[in-house]
Amino acid sequence: MAVKKNVNPLDLVKDIVKIASETKAIDMNVINVQGVSSLADYIVIASARSQRQVQGIAHNITEKLAKEGYKSFSMEGFFVGEWILIDYNDVIVHIFLDDARMHYDIDSLFKNYNQIKVDEKTGDLIL
Repeated sequence: MAVKKNVNPLDLVKDIVKIASETKAIDMNVINVQGVSSLADYIVIASARSQRQVQGIAHNITEKLAKEGYKSFSMEGFFVGEWILIDYNDVIVHIFLDDARMHYDIDSLFKNYNQIKVDEKTGDLIL
């Protein structure tokens, strides 16, 4: 669980998306899996054009949220930089290199779930 108590998972999603947007993440998508999955309430998927950018997005998310009192349970894939997963318990973040996202096609796994679009210029959720 994130260190902060009584946090609305959607507020955490908004923070994550805003930080990812500031770091030039592209093709962001948020999937609401509340009541459907026991693993998380939301899944955030984003892409980047280079491995260094994938790593930079992940680094900025974890660093800025840590300053706000959030601690991730785990982060996988950072050193390879093609697909990084960050687990915040109620929110799982996937950051992909463009080609890796197309290859694994994780978006299609969630195509029947409630999708929340992101305004990539502002980092705001379009609810």
